[in-house]
Amino acid sequence: MARIRLGPTISDISGSVGGGTFQRNPHGLIMRNKPLPIKTETAAQYTVRYKMRSLLDSWRALTPENRLMWQRFIDYSGQTIRRDKSVTMSGYNLYLKYQILLLLYDQSILIDIAWVPLPAVPTISGISSDGTIFMIYFSAEINPATLFFILKLGYPTTTLQKFSAKGLRFMKVVWGTQTDWNIATPYLKAFGLRIPEDSYVSYSLQFFSTISPVVSGVFTGVFECTYDL
Repeated sequence: MARIRLGPTISDISGSVGGGTFQRNPHGLIMRNKPLPIKTETAAQYTVRYKMRSLLDSWRALTPENRLMWQRFIDYSGQTIRRDKSVTMSGYNLYLKYQILLLLYDQSILIDIAWVPLPAVPTISGISSDGTIFMIYFSAEINPATLFFILKLGYPTTTLQKFSAKGLRFMKVVWGTQTDWNIATPYLKAFGLRIPEDSYVSYSLQFFSTISPVVSGVFTGVFECTYDL
């Protein structure tokens, strides 16, 4: 612990510099080691990290032929990294990026792959709630035999605001063939509350093929939730 004597040049000091924090006590101004933040990990973060570790192990267990198959898929599909569309991703990155989508729904990963175009994707046709259920409707039936989706929602706001990706949480819905899903349970699990009436929520939506490592772009927006009577 260091003790600081102030003078005419510096009459006061506060805050943190490097690994030290300035603070006052009954004996004057001192500098202490800056406390390290306590690292916390949510259950959802732990689940994703655990699944990612299992994917790393499964990639290492692939035969050289299987690894080459994933790289050749990139050569054909031309999929790029998100931040620079002029740079194609590696077969390894595609493997991790795609397989985690299946694992989030507790589905088996793909080993042998082939190019199959992404089916036509529906749009969100409506949102409704009655205070207990919280339904999201699509314009066409979604069949997980060929297609499914990743939906993320944000914390509700009382006023309409621009879309924000900050704080979006994954909504794990029932894996099945239907046109609508009740997302009240995953929303309550993620945020600890039911979505209030006349509130606004940011969302992101991405579809992925379940038979070929192909994904859609990410659709984003903001919807208003009004309760059905």
